[in-house]
Amino acid sequence: GLLVEVFVSRFLLPPVVSHLSSVRNLNISRKKSRWIISLFKKFKWVPYFLLIVLGGALTITNEPTWNDDLAKLSPLPDFRINLDRKLRSEIGVLQYQKFIVIIKNSVEDVLVASERVKPKLDKLIIGGKLQGYKMAAQFLPSKKTQRTRQKILPNRTTLQNNLAMALVDLPFKKDIFAPFLNDVQESKSLPLIGLNTITIPTIKSALGSLIYNYNSKWIGLIALEGDFETQEIQKLVQSMPTKTFYFLDLKSQAEQLMSATRRESLNWFYVGAILILL
Repeated sequence: GLLVEVFVSRFLLPPVVSHLSSVRNLNISRKKSRWIISLFKKFKWVPYFLLIVLGGALTITNEPTWNDDLAKLSPLPDFRINLDRKLRSEIGVLQYQKFIVIIKNSVEDVLVASERVKPKLDKLIIGGKLQGYKMAAQFLPSKKTQRTRQKILPNRTTLQNNLAMALVDLPFKKDIFAPFLNDVQESKSLPLIGLNTITIPTIKSALGSLIYNYNSKWIGLIALEGDFETQEIQKLVQSMPTKTFYFLDLKSQAEQLMSATRRESLNWFYVGAILILL
């Protein structure tokens, strides 16, 4: 844009101005033209003064000159925005803005790391410092966890004896829980579930937004719910043993990006204004 302005000012405007000056039927006489030019020369300090006053006002004012809240950029009126938030809240549609990001070499590593941080998040929820969270490990446990759960399942004899003791003096038929016993024994030898073996559309869709491959690395997202102090999450991330955990605040990052872009645009505007006045 700046280069276009330079070329227009240098090569296009001079011929146009010279052509206009040759036109006889001008509305402004030469005398008036000279008076306007002399007036501009006499008060040429005014633009500089206004520029300095504007810059000083923007610098020393205590009031927020710009609004960095992304929600305020919506053209909808406030009552419609509030209605949208209320409806989303009532039907359970949450808008996640803050995440814990886990970067690992494999899906299994991401799931294991998620399970490692899970007790700490549960502790924050109990303490009222976090409303809730969503992670891939809630839908797909790591293979390590799946093996552990298979190992702790009791064998058929033990389970049958425990079930018989529990059913004493209860009006159940003798073999009514036989399918349950069969399912438990079958579960002990079932193949482990992986990311590629899940076929249920709802679970597959949820996992697709929480764990994915990017540049030969696997990214796991832990979506954090509710309004909370980011310091607690940052402390949690810093307490993890490896440097593969990161805290991401999308709203804050987007507002900072918008603020930086605006600041750079204003800087170039001031430079252009000064060059034009010179």
